[in-house]
Amino acid sequence: MSGKKGFAAVEYLRKRPALSRGGQEREPFPFDRSTGDALPVCAESWIEQLRSRNYAEGTLDERFFTLKFFILWAADRDVTQVGSKRPAGDLLVG
Repeated sequence: MSGKKGFAAVEYLRKRPALSRGGQEREPFPFDRSTGDALPVCAESWIEQLRSRNYAEGTLDERFFTLKFFILWAADRDVTQVGSKRPAGDLLVG
C-alpha cells in the first residue's frame, strides 16, 4: 500500500509547507482599474481591510477567489464601477 491513510494522512497534509500544498496563485484582478470606484479597486481595498483585521490567509484567499467570479459576472452585465446604475431586472437576465 502507498502513503498514509485516514487521520495520519490528514495530519501529514496539514503539516506540509504552504508552497508544497498546491492550489491557485493569487494574481491581481485582471480588470480595468482606471477609476477609483472600479469594482476591482474596491475589492482589493476590502481584502486589505480584512488583512488589517488579521483575517487568516486562507480566508483571504477564498474571498479573493470568490470576488473574481462576482466581478466577471458584473462585467458581463456592464457593471464595472460601484456607482453603476442599472435596472435590477436587467442584471438578472443573461
